[in-house]
Amino acid sequence: MKITFIAVAAVLLSGIESLRAEIHTLVLGQGGIPWDELGERVVGLETVPVDGALQPLELLPQQNIIAGPRTESGEYTTILGSTWQLGKQPKRDDFELGVTPRFWTSILPLYHTAPFQVIDGDLATVTKLRWSVVGGGRREDIYTFDFAFPIPINRVVFYPPATGLDEGGGLRKQRFPRAYEISGARESVDFLLLSEEDRPHTLEQVLSRTFVNSDRVIDVRFPAQTLRFLRIAFNLIAQVYMLSEIEVYGEGFAPETSYRTAVIDLGAPVNFGRIFWEFEKFRKTPGEPEPMPAPDAPISLVLETRTGRDDTPKAYYIISDIGAERQVEEAVYNKALEKSPFVQGNRPGDKSSIKLDEQNWSFWSTPYDRSGQLLRSPDARRYMQLQFNMVAEDFHSFGRVKSVAIEYSPLLVESLVGEVGLAGGGDQVPEAPAGQETTFIYDVLASFGTDGQLGFDAIKLNTVAEAEFAKLEIGQPLAEVVPDSVRFADGVLAVYFPSHKVVRADGEEHLRLTFRTALLDFTTYFLGEVLELTGENLPQSIDPGDASAELHSDDIRVFATGTSIEALSEIALDSSVLTPNGDRINDELDIAFTLLGVEDIATEIGVYALTGQRVRALVRGKLNKGFYTVQWDGHDDQGVLVPPGIYLLHIKVDADKEASEQFRSVSVAY
Repeated sequence: MKITFIAVAAVLLSGIESLRAEIHTLVLGQGGIPWDELGERVVGLETVPVDGALQPLELLPQQNIIAGPRTESGEYTTILGSTWQLGKQPKRDDFELGVTPRFWTSILPLYHTAPFQVIDGDLATVTKLRWSVVGGGRREDIYTFDFAFPIPINRVVFYPPATGLDEGGGLRKQRFPRAYEISGARESVDFLLLSEEDRPHTLEQVLSRTFVNSDRVIDVRFPAQTLRFLRIAFNLIAQVYMLSEIEVYGEGFAPETSYRTAVIDLGAPVNFGRIFWEFEKFRKTPGEPEPMPAPDAPISLVLETRTGRDDTPKAYYIISDIGAERQVEEAVYNKALEKSPFVQGNRPGDKSSIKLDEQNWSFWSTPYDRSGQLLRSPDARRYMQLQFNMVAEDFHSFGRVKSVAIEYSPLLVESLVGEVGLAGGGDQVPEAPAGQETTFIYDVLASFGTDGQLGFDAIKLNTVAEAEFAKLEIGQPLAEVVPDSVRFADGVLAVYFPSHKVVRADGEEHLRLTFRTALLDFTTYFLGEVLELTGENLPQSIDPGDASAELHSDDIRVFATGTSIEALSEIALDSSVLTPNGDRINDELDIAFTLLGVEDIATEIGVYALTGQRVRALVRGKLNKGFYTVQWDGHDDQGVLVPPGIYLLHIKVDADKEASEQFRSVSVAY
C-alpha cells in the first residue's frame, strides 16, 4: 500500500508565537489539520467531537470489542478501528506486529484462515460442526486473539446458533461446548508472536475453566484485566460443538495507544525549529458521566519525528535471479508474488522485505520529553512524519492530545555537509585518546541553488567537552579569516563572522573550522549548524558527508582509541596544602576530575581523616561524562574548621562492571 502524503499550508497555533517573522508553524490537530485527516496508523484512539483532540477510545459495557464495522473492501475490524488479520503469520504488506490485531486457530503457523463467522457480529453466519480432542492443538481445539496492545477486558461470551439443524440433523442450539478454558496474557511470549507453538499452552492468567458446562450461552464475567492476548480452548474433553459468535467486552480506556501521521509534504525542503504540543490528563471514575482533569495522573506521552527527501520512507525489495534482495519500485513490488510457505528457499521474483529507505529518510528521533524542544530530525528535508504513544498505568486515566505544532523556515543553503578529521591527517576513521586535548578540523561544504541562497555568517559546533577555537578558513581555495567573535558555553563552540558572510547565488563554498577539545566517550558526534545572524530564519543543521578532498571520514564522528576507557580518568589538585586562615592564599582547594564514557553515574567525593572517619561530603549524586571542579574550604560537615593535619581525598564512581576510585592526600595547615 502506498503511503499517502499531504500537502499543508502554514498555520499558527493559538497561544504560541513564532520567534521571527519568517518562521512558519505547521499545526496538527486543534487549530490546524484535523487528526483524522492525517492519520496513517491510529491504534485505540478517537477524535473528541467537541474540540478535535485525540484520546483513547472508551470501552462501553455494551460494545463487543471484537466486532467493528466492515471496511469498504469487506475486511473485519475491531471497535478500535483496526483490521483483523485472520491468521497468525503476516499476510498483508501493511502488517505490523503490535499494531495489527490477529485471530488464529491451531498451534501451527501455516493455518492462516481463522473462522470469520465468529467475529463478524452476524448471528446468521456460523461455523460447521467442530470435533475437539483432549489436549489437541488443531484448529478445532483452540482460538487465540492478539488485540495488538493491552485493553481492559471483563467479559467473554460465546454461543452456538439459536436456530436450525446442524450437518448431522441435530439442533444447532444444543451444540454448545460442554467444557472450555479461557486464559489471557498482557505480555508477549515467543509462541504468541510469530514462531510455531510446540504444544497447546494455557496463558498466564486463567479467567475461567469448566468441564461440565450446561449453559447454551457461555457468559463469563470477571474483574477487569488488562490483556493483549486471549485464548479459548475446547480441548479439555473430546466434544462436538458449533459456534455462532465470540464476543469480548471491557471497561475504561485502552491504556496503550498510538498514532502515526501520513507523510506530510511541506512543499519544499525546509529547516526545522521547535516542536510544541498541548496535552491534558483526565480520570473518569466508574459511574461518573464525565471525566475530570487529573494533571497528576500516571500517563506518559512519547512523541517522535522523522524527515525525508521523498514522499515515502519505504524501500521495496524482491528476490533477484541469484537469490539476493534487489530494490525495486513500489509498483513492481506490488505485482510480485508472495513467498509461498510450502516452498523451501526463495524463488526469483517473489516479494522480499520492505525496509526503511535510509538513503532518503532519517530514523525516528529520540523521544521529546517536553514541549518547546528543538526538532531532532535532520533539516533540509521536504517531507516529515510524526508519531506518538500514550501509556497510562491504569485504565480509568487517559491523556488527550489537542495539538502538535512544528516550526519551520526556508533553507539557508541548498545542501550542507560536513566531515571531521585530525589536524595534519586525513584518516578515514579519525581516532584520538579519550580525555586528552586533541586538535581537529571540521570541513563544511555549502551548495547554493534555487532552494537555498540566503547564506550564513555563524557556525555552532557541539563539542560536549570544553573547546578552544584555533582557526577559521573560508573560500576556494581556503583562506584564513578573523572571526568577529568566538564563544564557548554549555558544550557548544560558536564562531561568528558577519564580516565574511558565506553567500552566493549558486555553486559551492567551503569552510574549515580548526579547534581543540578532548573526547569524553568512545564515540563523539560533532553535531553542527550554521546561522544567519541578521536574517529571520532558523539555523540549518550540518549533515555528515563528503565535504573535503583532504578528509576521508565522510562523517562527523570521532572514536576514542583503545578497547576501553577508565570512567574516572584524571584528578588534579591546584595545591597539596590547604591553609584556610582567611588570607585568600590557598583558602580553598580546587579538585578537578574528568569522567569519561558515562551517563548518570553515581559519584561520591569525600574528605576523610587518617582514622577513616569522613569529615566532609563534597559530592553525593549522579553525574554525566565531563570535566568537573569542586572546592573544599577546610570545614567539616558541621561547618567547623578541621584541625591541622593530613587528610585523604576519596573519589569514587560506580561504573557498570566495577567501582572506580582514587585517593589523594591533602595537608591542612594554619
